[in-house]
Amino acid sequence: MSDYPRSRAALGKEKKLIPYLTAIMRYGCVEADRVQHFCAIAICNVLATHMERSLVEELIRNETVKDLVTVTQLRVNSSTTKLHLGKALFNLLGRAELRQEMVELHVFEALIELGKNTESVDLLELAVKTVLNLSCEAHKYSHSLRSLGVPAWLLARVAPSPSTQSVRATAAIKAECGQALANISFDKHLAVAINAAEKASEALTALYNLHSDDTSYCVTVSLYNLSKLQNCDALAASTTLIPLLVDSLTRGPILCIQLAAATLCNFSLRDPFHDQLTNIALSGMIKVIASPTIDISVKLDAVHFLYNLVTAYPPSRIPAVEAGAVASLVKLVKSQDEEDLLSVLGRITKELCSEIVVYKKLISDGIMKLLLKLSKIELGPLKLDISCAIYSLSGAADAIKLLQQDCVDVVFWLTIHDVLGLNDPIRRNATRAIRNLTVIKEEADVLCREERFFTVLRAFSKSTNEDVLWQTAAVLYNLLNTPTSVDVMLRRGAVPLVMDLATSGHGSVRHLCSACLHAVPESIPDPENTAVLELIMCLLDADVNVFSELHVKTTEELEYSLGAHHLGSEFAHSGTEYKANWIPMPCVVDKLFAPASVEVSSYQVTTVNTKDHETKPTASALLSLSHKKLTGLEFNLFLGSTKPQRLAHEHSFPIPDDEESEGGEMYKPEEREREREREKEREGETEGDNDKSSYSGYSSPQLSSLPPVVRAALESRGSSPNNTSPPPVPSQTLPPIGLRANTRNETPIDTLGAINSGLYKSRSNKQVKGRTQQAFSNKKKY
Repeated sequence: MSDYPRSRAALGKEKKLIPYLTAIMRYGCVEADRVQHFCAIAICNVLATHMERSLVEELIRNETVKDLVTVTQLRVNSSTTKLHLGKALFNLLGRAELRQEMVELHVFEALIELGKNTESVDLLELAVKTVLNLSCEAHKYSHSLRSLGVPAWLLARVAPSPSTQSVRATAAIKAECGQALANISFDKHLAVAINAAEKASEALTALYNLHSDDTSYCVTVSLYNLSKLQNCDALAASTTLIPLLVDSLTRGPILCIQLAAATLCNFSLRDPFHDQLTNIALSGMIKVIASPTIDISVKLDAVHFLYNLVTAYPPSRIPAVEAGAVASLVKLVKSQDEEDLLSVLGRITKELCSEIVVYKKLISDGIMKLLLKLSKIELGPLKLDISCAIYSLSGAADAIKLLQQDCVDVVFWLTIHDVLGLNDPIRRNATRAIRNLTVIKEEADVLCREERFFTVLRAFSKSTNEDVLWQTAAVLYNLLNTPTSVDVMLRRGAVPLVMDLATSGHGSVRHLCSACLHAVPESIPDPENTAVLELIMCLLDADVNVFSELHVKTTEELEYSLGAHHLGSEFAHSGTEYKANWIPMPCVVDKLFAPASVEVSSYQVTTVNTKDHETKPTASALLSLSHKKLTGLEFNLFLGSTKPQRLAHEHSFPIPDDEESEGGEMYKPEEREREREREKEREGETEGDNDKSSYSGYSSPQLSSLPPVVRAALESRGSSPNNTSPPPVPSQTLPPIGLRANTRNETPIDTLGAINSGLYKSRSNKQVKGRTQQAFSNKKKY
């Protein structure tokens, strides 16, 4: 009954049915496994209906749900029966308004236990599906999921140990496990449980190796949530997770690229990851920055990743340059003008330029274009980073390329505006950069001819910082002592600039200014002036060793006042789009039994040859359930249908009313037995005369034992009631067939006779006859 929708709905209204079936399953009996099997099917199908809430609450109050959980876990051994009970428990959890109570009654725990150490894939799939549905409400059921160890259980299903005896999950089940892990990873407590599990990295790698967009998303979103934990350093021990994320950057889809970039950005904040990120992920993230098709939000995570890595892990700088970081930043800066981003780019540039070993790669990738672009931005910290970068580059042996690519213009933009408290640090770096360009003769010749060079020097001379002024005087000293540059310097006003610097009041600066005048004695203005004479004579007090240092490029590291502000990903992903599917699960009733059937024997029609050589049926033929072909002239001799009319429980058969017969009589088995006994008594007194009978030689029951209507019909044809002995009567009771009186002495016929007599001329006799013969030739079960 529970297999059909209507009866199933009716059973769902019986509040005592499930308690009774559950009680039956608790007790032993003959064929207990089969009893439990069918009870489980009925319970599952009833619970799959839309039961009224009051009925379900009654099941909770009378502890039927608790008993059902106990039976499922302890009383049932068959895996098939457990599957049916598992579906029943699933249907109970499907009631949203009572789901919290069902979880508290250990319904969810029972389903988890069914999925453990089972050999049934269906049971495992059912358990995983239940976990997936509840994981869609992970924040609500967080405590239950943690207390039952669901995170570790899911990971073990995806990456089982070799000693596991239970059935292995299929790819589809693993995909559902991945979806559940993605859902629960958004809960901080559950994410901590995933991170602490031994199988975390192995399971996530196995999921990713299924190579589908869905599993890729599940893995990347799970790692993204784990990367935000404070104690995610344990994942650094894995050698597969970072390559997995890098592969996602190229394989996609775009959401996976975003999540992978955000995860790598977050990992770059952790020292244990730096080595792997440098060796494996750095190149991929730089390609993200250079990609013209990826959204800027993804590129920002890649930029922050690069910033975190090059500022916190110096060994990453050279690999970054070699991977094309500078070229990527040059492309990015052309389309972006956000100040925060430009500040980050400036700091990355400063750190990359500190590696003179890759100076040629920096120049070829366009570092000077980047520096010139950034130097024009009126941001103090950014200008400081650019000044540090240009100072580092000026220490290279082949720095003439800097001069050929607007180095002086970069310094010009660094000094043209006041940047408050960072003026002196910026100019200290800039003056050292210019001084390094005066050491080599070829570089000095190019420098002194730069259009904005003297503008830069005049800006330096206005500083009040002794170090800036000293470095400026050193620049003038080197150029005035270079034979090929001195004439250009004098023409452009080097001597008046020296005199201005000498008025600063710093003794070290005056010594260098005095040395500059001694280099061009013929250009000294008003040598008889007392102030000029004092300046010339102060050289006697100078430290001679200072002048020897001026012919060597300085690599002195200046104090950097700005700290690093490491940044994690700003990408926010609130949750997955997976929805719970609580569609009720009915069970299909298996066909273990076939309906009983009794085959009724068919009695062949007995025919005789009459005087006119016509074929006529005997009375025994009239009592037969199935008929053979009877030939005749017309078709109207049978009343009603030729099919048996099955009546009530006693197998009584009414005889139809007829105009020549009395009202319908009941021919019952008891009356027939009494007729047989009376016939046996008459057999001893009367001998049949076969020669006088028109029905001699036939096997036929005596007419006296027949119903009145049949007897009247036979008497009308001249039959004698005492000419034959009755044949044995079968044990089955068969219905008689009503007859009209055959006044014309014609043979009654059935449907086939009617066809042969030509009654249905409008149809093809051959087609109708063929179909009818086929229908009547089959044995019938009654």
